[in-house]
Amino acid sequence: MFIKLVLSVYILVVLALVGAGYAEGEGQIWAVIIAGSKSWYNYRHQSHVSHLYHVLTKKHGIPEKNVVTMMYNDIAFNPENKYPGVIKNALHGKDVYEGVMIDYMGRDVNPEIFYEGSPRRKNQRW
Repeated sequence: MFIKLVLSVYILVVLALVGAGYAEGEGQIWAVIIAGSKSWYNYRHQSHVSHLYHVLTKKHGIPEKNVVTMMYNDIAFNPENKYPGVIKNALHGKDVYEGVMIDYMGRDVNPEIFYEGSPRRKNQRW
């Protein structure tokens, strides 16, 4: 019940599992990024997830295949978006939507999928 409330309002979670000796290349970092809300009113949630995806993959070097992204994905092409296909994280910022690999979107962003914890992905990338 609690997870449903949290997911329906907003959740931005990064879970990192760091193997011992990551610096030596022996371990792996995994991240799960979730925006559990939808609609134009909650634009910022999906914007933050998109931005964080790039921070993790570009700035911190986490492989894209190790970042699981869950977001409703109804903002980029929303009729209220002046720039179709673009999500910005700042007023005059760049597009943070481009290049984001979304593993679960729409109705697949739900507590059951989150709890499943399966390495399988809706939109397989590996």
